[in-house]
Amino acid sequence: MPASAPDAGADESSPAAVLALALRIPGAHSVALISVGARTPIWWAGADDPRASAPEVAALAEAASDLLRTTSGSAVDDLLLTSADHFHVLRLIAGPGHDSEVAHLTLRRTAANLGLARREFGALVSSYRSGGQPPVPDPAPARDPRPTAAPPPLPRRQAAWVPPAAPPSWFGPLGPGGAPGPLGHPYTDDTPTLDRIIDALNQI
Repeated sequence: MPASAPDAGADESSPAAVLALALRIPGAHSVALISVGARTPIWWAGADDPRASAPEVAALAEAASDLLRTTSGSAVDDLLLTSADHFHVLRLIAGPGHDSEVAHLTLRRTAANLGLARREFGALVSSYRSGGQPPVPDPAPARDPRPTAAPPPLPRRQAAWVPPAAPPSWFGPLGPGGAPGPLGHPYTDDTPTLDRIIDALNQI
């Protein structure tokens, strides 16, 4: 869990104290602000004392800045180092009223979300660069006190296909009174016609 309180290196009256909010980031272990030129920590909070590692952190940030300047001409956004146990996020700070500084956040790897930590730490560093005011969270949307109407009922499902009725048959027997039989149409006897055909053949 995040460190509970700043240690002796964290002067709460310093403009850098806004960076102490980084200890609320999930997995945060410690945070420090280091002077690149002097190779010494300016401010820190959390579980680690950065005085022993400050020269290496400052040299690493300076080397990364020089590398990008000579190869792509762009500035360093952040610098990431990983080990089996920790993530290290370094952000260079330069601007009006600031010498070259590097903010160093250490995260426990098993508890950190690196994408979330980079975004939130970047917002805090930008806040420190602009004057030490913590970023203002987005306001929560206002809730409508009126009750929500129930949604309309879903339409009843209709049969997708109905088989057609069987076609009527022309070969059903006559029903009572000469009406069409149960298969739909009257049955007629062609015996007289056949007799006339047979008589005509016999006369040939």
